[in-house]
Amino acid sequence: MTGAMPWNNHPTGTSAGRPASPSDGAPPAPTLAPAARRARALAEAEALAAAAPEALALVDAMIAHLRRRDGTTPPWVHDMAALSPRGARLLGQILGEGEVSGHVLDAGGGRVVVQESVLTGVWCLLRLDGAGRPRRRWIEIAAVPGVVAAARPGRPAATLTPRPPPAGAITVMPLLAEIADHAARHTPGRPNHVISVSLLPVTRADLAHLGTTLGRGPVMLRVGGHGACVIQAAGVDRVWSVRFLNASDTVILDTLEVGDVPTAACAAPEDFADSAVRLTEIRDAYL
Repeated sequence: MTGAMPWNNHPTGTSAGRPASPSDGAPPAPTLAPAARRARALAEAEALAAAAPEALALVDAMIAHLRRRDGTTPPWVHDMAALSPRGARLLGQILGEGEVSGHVLDAGGGRVVVQESVLTGVWCLLRLDGAGRPRRRWIEIAAVPGVVAAARPGRPAATLTPRPPPAGAITVMPLLAEIADHAARHTPGRPNHVISVSLLPVTRADLAHLGTTLGRGPVMLRVGGHGACVIQAAGVDRVWSVRFLNASDTVILDTLEVGDVPTAACAAPEDFADSAVRLTEIRDAYL
């Protein structure tokens, strides 16, 4: 039986995460020709670059780090508080938005909004307080942001004591035992243990009990492009739901991963050199 686990309330379907446009049903507004748009964007970018040299200096520092980064290099973090409004705007234009986005919730009711840039391994982060007010913006170069890697529900696998299964459950109890065993034995940096739930003989009762027992954790990430998926931390440390989607946002494979942040959301070591090349090309276009 194929089905999304109950803790995953993130909507799927052709309109998931895409609110209706305010102009739905209205005549389209006039738009500039592509050449005119490009000319206007280039003129704006040149003006920003001239007015915000600190942003270009920051880009140079990012390029230098990307070029020398390897699998053992600590994350590079830069607070954006020192940037002028024009500098922040220019940096936003340069970095853009990539394929990974999501959030990390904190115990105080706030959250960190996570957005990968168009450069794989370069992340833009925004911390919001419980009232939704911005408290900090920063850029991080890492396989995955530190706030994502460090997030833990605080419920170790050793404390996982499921209640008796409901009527109709077949597979859930040995599955929970497998999850608890691998979560307790996992060593950071080792490959994750992957369970393809969609391929198991599970019933609706199994899925309901699995979701209730594992609960929901603080991290949710959505990965676009090829291999699109939604990653949701479970309420047990080192346990993740990873649901792979087709072009219509329909779940085609429902999996669990036990271990570190799933690799679907992480930059690979070779990505940093590629991002250095691309960022250099973008920077040169502004000079």
